[in-house]
Parts: sequence; C-alpha cells; structure tokens
Amino acid sequence: MAINTYPQSGRIAEWHAAIDAAADLGVDALIVADIGLLAYARNRHPDLNLHMSVQGSATNHEAVEFCRREFGIRRAVIPRVLTLSQVEQLIRHTEVEIEVFGFGSLCVMNEGRCWLSSHATGESPNTHGACSPAPWVRWEEDD
Repeated sequence: MAINTYPQSGRIAEWHAAIDAAADLGVDALIVADIGLLAYARNRHPDLNLHMSVQGSATNHEAVEFCRREFGIRRAVIPRVLTLSQVEQLIRHTEVEIEVFGFGSLCVMNEGRCWLSSHATGESPNTHGACSPAPWVRWEEDD
C-alpha cells in the first residue's frame, strides 16, 4: 500500500488511521513518503515492512541510510533525476533494496514532489488524484 502524500496540518489522524488500517489488513509492504509517518509506522507497527516512497525524494545513500537506521526501511524508491552512475553509486553504499521510479509521462514536479502542479492548479495532486489536471493545461501556438 502506498501512502505517497504528506499529512496536512490538523489532519494527521487521517494518515495515522491509513497506516493502522494497512497494518490491520496485513499488507506486504507500506510505501511512505513522509518521515513523520515513517516514524509513526515504525513505532506503532514495528513488524511492518516499510519502503521509502519516490515522493520522499531520497537521491543519495546518506538519505537512504538515514531512513534505514531510523525507520528500518527495506526498500527505497528513488526518482528518475539520477544518472545511471549515480544510481550505481547509491546502490554500492547501502544495503537497502533500491527501486528506480520511471515516470510514464512528463509531469511538472520538483524532485518527486508535486508542488509545482499544486501551485499551478490550486489543487494538491496528491489529494485530488491528478497531476496538472486537464482543465488547467492550455496549449497555445505562436510564432
């Protein structure tokens, strides 16, 4: 189960409930972006298999190793912004399983977070389910 979103102020109980539900359902793994949620999951459900989401923007082995030490992650999904040699370097310096996230299409993003889409549309892609929704995209031809 993926929880690729960040808790909104005053609403963290909803994210905690999602983590609790995932644990109660016996998911194989929980993919989490927010380190506060990783901490909650680790403390509340210590046997839960935790993965760092691509939305967590771990782009170096130090970030991956921090999440392994602090939260016990077993896999990190890294964003496509790294070169193959950087991915190789990262893999050499961690025992965490690495998965590279390859986007299916071009999106307006900032290192794995959808802040730019959110700014452009006024809606959070993570909580409304669509990046740069079609009503907000305009194509204009000029010379």
